[in-house]
Amino acid sequence: MKAALLAGVAALFLATGTAHAEDAMVLLGDDQAPQYYTLIDPGMSCSKLLERHLKNQEDGTWLSWITKSEGQKKWQRVWNVICFGHPASSQCPPNIAEKTPESGKAC
Repeated sequence: MKAALLAGVAALFLATGTAHAEDAMVLLGDDQAPQYYTLIDPGMSCSKLLERHLKNQEDGTWLSWITKSEGQKKWQRVWNVICFGHPASSQCPPNIAEKTPESGKAC
């Protein structure tokens, strides 16, 4: 249900021109809990950002994003990454797209 809702939101953003194919929707928050989704231009392909995010999760670390609030910079933890460009393939970075549940990874 949640995946269908997020896919619908992604399609709406692309259709209205709010998001570009390489933009990413990220779930940001503090170290304790996620707080909100926002669109970002990651400065790299979204699939590369997703790949780095998943690698960091495996290593027990996380990506951070700097937000500005009231003129002050604030580090935010990236809890989730959603790619818009190619929903069927972009959620599976190239390095794990061919793996199966039996091998321990699945998309």
